[in-house]
Amino acid sequence: MGYPDILIIVGSGRCGTTHLQRMLRHSMDIGFYRESQFVIPIYRKLNEFGDLEKPENLKRLVQAVYNAGEFGFLHKRDGIENYPDEILKLIQEPTYTGVLYAAFQLIAEKLNHSRFRVEG
Repeated sequence: MGYPDILIIVGSGRCGTTHLQRMLRHSMDIGFYRESQFVIPIYRKLNEFGDLEKPENLKRLVQAVYNAGEFGFLHKRDGIENYPDEILKLIQEPTYTGVLYAAFQLIAEKLNHSRFRVEG
């Protein structure tokens, strides 16, 4: 399964990325909440999750992404506790890429946007 290309915006502190993200969010229907600084740290520990073809390993990875990511605002806003299960339902392939696409797609959907972005 191939995923469409995504744009990753990287910047150093105080260079204007927060202003850029606000402009993109409001003008281009891109759904995100905060900067996603968990992507690389989890990638560096990916081997700790084992074979992602095994459902229990994939579920542990999804839980780690959920815990480290920008999903707390959804729980506070919606009061829903099963977002890791929602992410699992959206995964199209059992890979880290598949998990990230599912997680960010969930955010975009919950924010009523048609697109998402990853910022690291």
